[in-house]
Amino acid sequence: MIINRLTGAGLILGTVCVLIFTMAGCSRRGSGANAGTGDGEFDCDAACEADVRSHAVSAGQMKVNEAQWQAAFAAGKAELAQDPEWLALIAEGKQMACQEIAHTADRQQVLDLNGRIGKRVEDDMLAGANVGLASVAGDSPDIDAARIKVVKLHLIRYIFARNRHSCPH
Repeated sequence: MIINRLTGAGLILGTVCVLIFTMAGCSRRGSGANAGTGDGEFDCDAACEADVRSHAVSAGQMKVNEAQWQAAFAAGKAELAQDPEWLALIAEGKQMACQEIAHTADRQQVLDLNGRIGKRVEDDMLAGANVGLASVAGDSPDIDAARIKVVKLHLIRYIFARNRHSCPH
């Protein structure tokens, strides 16, 4: 299991994976996503930033002051904007979200997408800085990289929720 491979980051990984799978899967829940505002896959207004910050900072996942938060948030958005694999998964999830809610999506395509999302989350969690470092106060390149990773994953979670909320219910 993914959690067993990480030291100090199992809780964060588990939370992020569950949130992303829930948003990409068949849940109708969201987090107040700004449904349908803007066509950009990573548009993030003040409500979006507040939601991402709330989830990223809750449960001690990130220890940041305002300047550290702003730097991590800007870098997380920029990293996502330059990540073609995540952008493709987000676009595919956006196309499939309303079909899932209407129960018209091909089950195998949904399972395939969820598998690819899970694999990408695992790859992101295991590559580079240990996300557990995001809960450490202070500044260092490793801590900053961990914060960026946590922000990016929570931003992705938010985007999946927003896409689901944009569907007619």
